[in-house]
Amino acid sequence: MADQPFTYSVHFPDNGSSNDEEDDKQSFEVIHKSEAGDHTTPVVVLLGWAGCKEKHLRKYTPIYEKKGYITLTLIVPAKTLFFHAYKITDVAHGLLNILAENSLSNNPIIFHVFSNGGSMVYSQLAALINSSNSEKQHRLSVAGVIFDSTPGKRRILNAVKAFMSTLQFGEVFRYLLGFCLLMYLVFNHCLRLLLPGMLAMENGFQLFNSICMDACKCPQLFLYSKGDKIIMAEDVEEVIAVRKEKGVQVKSICWEDSQHVAHMRAHPEVYSKACMDFAEACFASTKPNP
Repeated sequence: MADQPFTYSVHFPDNGSSNDEEDDKQSFEVIHKSEAGDHTTPVVVLLGWAGCKEKHLRKYTPIYEKKGYITLTLIVPAKTLFFHAYKITDVAHGLLNILAENSLSNNPIIFHVFSNGGSMVYSQLAALINSSNSEKQHRLSVAGVIFDSTPGKRRILNAVKAFMSTLQFGEVFRYLLGFCLLMYLVFNHCLRLLLPGMLAMENGFQLFNSICMDACKCPQLFLYSKGDKIIMAEDVEEVIAVRKEKGVQVKSICWEDSQHVAHMRAHPEVYSKACMDFAEACFASTKPNP
């Protein structure tokens, strides 16, 4: 896995464990290959935001693991998202391979997508699985998508804010690196105007439109906030309107105060219930009639 531009983990339910709440942490094990070919167990794939760590993303998985769902977390380094966006296609292919290797390609799947970093991976993945040239093993059974703090339109200053939020340095150094990224993005923008489609950053800039035009028609849940200073609420609402026009079943929750990818921390009960209710409804629709 060292040569892959991402990190991941897969957690399968251990059916032999106790069902008591205190044993929840012991009822899932991190493995990289499924020993059973159960194609009915729901899978939730969580695509992390720029700068998140495994311990951050794992805080969301108990929402789904308590119901016995398989969870897969995937994180792409911030430097890849900001400076090597052309590698996102490799990430999407890698995710498809992981699902296939773990015999999960035929399971019903929900994608829980965080920020534009997660949306970049989902967008490339959706393009692959919806392509007419897609290989059979790449045609997933997508039951739904949850968008948390995403998507947002191309705004250079907001991208700089997002980048600075991933840095663990002192304030002076963070602002210095933020200024360097600002100059880099402005330079890329100027080149993009002169050489459209020739730059690696182009795919990232087209993210907003790709989510709006996503060929997947499964239900979608948007979780966002007017207090988010990185992803504008009006951007998310524009996507919601477009998706509804295309006949997609859309649900949404907009908070007034929570910050970027911090909605669960600010509103844990409402957030968890919204995700769980949505997942249960989506997976229920995929069950075969008795």
